[in-house]
Amino acid sequence: MDADVKPGPNFLNDLGTAVLASKKSVITGFPSLLPGKFPEPVFMAWVVWLIAATNPFGLVTRTGLGHNFFMNGQIGAWKKSLYEEIWPHEVVKSEVLEDVKIGRLLGKNKIAIETLDLSSILAVKMYPDIKAAFAGMSKNSADIAGNSFGTIFLSILCLTWAIAWSFAGPMSWLFLLMFMISHAFVMRVAKMPWWTILLIPVSLIMASITFLNSLMLKKRGMRTWKGRNY
Repeated sequence: MDADVKPGPNFLNDLGTAVLASKKSVITGFPSLLPGKFPEPVFMAWVVWLIAATNPFGLVTRTGLGHNFFMNGQIGAWKKSLYEEIWPHEVVKSEVLEDVKIGRLLGKNKIAIETLDLSSILAVKMYPDIKAAFAGMSKNSADIAGNSFGTIFLSILCLTWAIAWSFAGPMSWLFLLMFMISHAFVMRVAKMPWWTILLIPVSLIMASITFLNSLMLKKRGMRTWKGRNY
C-alpha cells in the first residue's frame, strides 16, 4: 500500500475475504478520494473519470475476458509465489509510472488482475491543494500514453470532450447532461464531492493542460516531485 492511504476499521477482514474469494493471483482496487483544498477536487475529477472511461474494469471482472493492462499502485495484493517469480517492482524500478507499468507487464504475460471497489474500507488524500495536484500529475501524465504522440492525442481528446457538447446547438444541454451523468457514476464510487459533477468540462480542460505541461517537462528533463528528479 502507499503510505498516504487510510484503512478503515474493517479493512483487513474485508480485504482478506476478497483475497480468499478471488481466483486471481493479483488483486488491486480503488479507494475513496478525500478532497483537498478547493479547487483540488475539480482538478482530480478528470483523473478518476479518465481512468474509468478508458478501462472496462467491471466487464473484464465479470466475463474473465481481456485485460485492463492497469494496476493501481495505491494498493495491491499478490500471491507470494507469483511476486517472487517476476519481482515486478524490481523490473520497473526506474519507471515514473511504475504501477501502470506493472499492469502492462502483467497484461503482456497474460496474468489476470482482479480490480475491486475498496471505497468503503480504504481512503486516500492524494494532494492537499491544486498546486500539489498539478505538480504531481505533471510528473507522470506524459507516461500514461507511452509516447509524445499519445500524450498530445490525450490532451486534444480531453479538450474536445470538454467543449464539443457546446457545439450541438439546441441539444447542447442534453449532451452536457449525459456527460455529467457518466461522471456522476464515477464520483459515486470514488466518493468525491458531488458538486464536481457540475464542473467536469473545467476539469477536462485542466487535464489537457496537464498532459501538455507534463510532456514539456519530460522533454526538458525537469520533472520533479518531493525533491526527486525524473
